[in-house]
Order: sequence, then structure tokens, then C-alpha cells
Amino acid sequence: MDANDSVYLGVWTNWSRGRILGSTLTLSRENGNYVIALTAFFIAFVATRFWRVSCFAFHRWLLTSASAETMHRQRQIILCNSSSPESGLVFLSVLLWPWRSLGIRRLFGLSLLILFVVMCVSGFVAAGSFSSRISTDVRNEVLLRADHCGLIHEPSKEENNMFNLLFAQKISSAINYAEQCYSSNRISSMVECERFIVPKLPRATTNYNASCPFQNDICRSNSSNIILDSGYIDSREHLGLNTPNTQRFQQRQVLHCAPLKTEGYESDFMVSDKKFIGYDYGNKTWGSRNDFTSKRYTYQVEDADF
Repeated sequence: MDANDSVYLGVWTNWSRGRILGSTLTLSRENGNYVIALTAFFIAFVATRFWRVSCFAFHRWLLTSASAETMHRQRQIILCNSSSPESGLVFLSVLLWPWRSLGIRRLFGLSLLILFVVMCVSGFVAAGSFSSRISTDVRNEVLLRADHCGLIHEPSKEENNMFNLLFAQKISSAINYAEQCYSSNRISSMVECERFIVPKLPRATTNYNASCPFQNDICRSNSSNIILDSGYIDSREHLGLNTPNTQRFQQRQVLHCAPLKTEGYESDFMVSDKKFIGYDYGNKTWGSRNDFTSKRYTYQVEDADF
């Protein structure tokens, strides 16, 4: 399945940025190009309308019933007839040159008008240049659909081969991901390594001299075991669950590992002409609350020597 098939297309809220700033529209690449082109056209249209409204405001503000000098009448004519900020800037600049001998004081109003036009042109040119940025989010994030999420139930005998094949594919994919993304010489910009919202989960503390987590002296060592403490893992920042703050949670993961003794806990048995070794550290139990299934071994493996 193509990865793009799992991306949600439409309007959604990126809760990591809040309800307002997180409002996001995700489109396909083709429709996104149409939106960019339409945005650039819309900015040009707004620039023209803004200029016409500004010309009308300046014309009414500078209008006078008294007899005015020629430069004032020419400026009013330009405000009435320029169709765009660019044409207005050209005509006003041309008007400024013949009347340069009047001095700075008498040309101050015209100079301020030219400065406003320059700012107007620069602002809309910058807006048009950055219109393509509308296609990328601050962190370039998308929302994934959950159409194919779920838990795999315990396979039946008929489904066991298919389950083993799926499990082998998942193991192979995990190994390839670890080799590409967690090796010391990996390339950080690889797209494949951007699968998760963070490259790796945090690890708060690591203790290599931990005690045995079991009783009855079952560990090989009582002081050389490992405790890995992740600290609090945030459902949004670390796991990428896009939920509002009321549904956000934090959970701490502590893993206590200890090699166990095997002497006195082994038992051999045959299954279909194959020899297995069962390690009996207690019963293995699974199932629902009212339907538990139990086996007499904790772990079994085929005898490699046999």
C-alpha cells in the first residue's frame, strides 16, 4: 500500500499548535498546486483593489475647492487614473522630477505619497513571493488515518503459516529500520528515518548495577542487572497522537532486565518428532477475564543440538 493512501486529506486540527494556529488543510500534490496558483492570483487581485481604495481615500483627503497649483492637479489626476500600485509609482516619480526645483518643503506631501506607494508595492511583492509557503506547515506534518490499525488475534492452526509470514516481515522491516536509522554512520536526512514524530524515545536513567527483580535466588547475579527508565512519555510529543489537551496523557516505562539461571528449570519434550526445551519459571497464562488458558512452561525453544 502506498504511504500516501494513509494520509488524511481535508481540514483538521494540529493540536500541538493549538486550535487556531493548528487549523490545517491537507491536499494532494495536484490540488495543492492549484491552491498555490489561486493564492498568487488572489494576492495580485487584492493588491489592485487595495490600491484603488487608497487612491480614492488620498484623492478625497487632498481635494480642495480653492485654486490649486498645477502640481496638485496633476497629482489628483494620477490618483484618479492609475490602475495599479506599479503604474502609480511610475507616474508619481515622473511628476516629482519636473517639480524638483520647488524644494523639499513643498514636495514633502508628494514624497510621502511616493513612499506609501513604495511600501505598498514592496509588501504585495513579498506576499506574492511567499505565497508558495502556504503549501508547507511549520513542521511539515500530516494526519494519518487509522484505517489499518488494530491488534492481531491469536492465530488458528490454519492461519499460523500466514501469521508467521507476517511476523517475519515485521521483524525484517524492524531490523532494516534499526540499521539505517540508529547506526552511528546513518544519514540524518533520510526520508525513511522520519517515520516517527521523534527519532527515539527518551531515556531518563540507566542502572547497570540493579538488583534481581525476582525471588528465590533465580537470577544469575543479584547486583549486575539492568534498569531502563524512560521517564514520562508524552502521548502527543513522543507518540504523535493528535489529541486535545483534555485527552493527552503521560506514562512512565521502566524495564528491569535480569539473566536467569537455567539449571533446574529445564525440561525436554518431543513434539512431532522434534525435541523442545521448556524453561519452567512459572505458568504462561493469557486470554480474557472469564476464559484463561494456561501452559506449564514460560518459554520453549527447539533444541538446536538435537
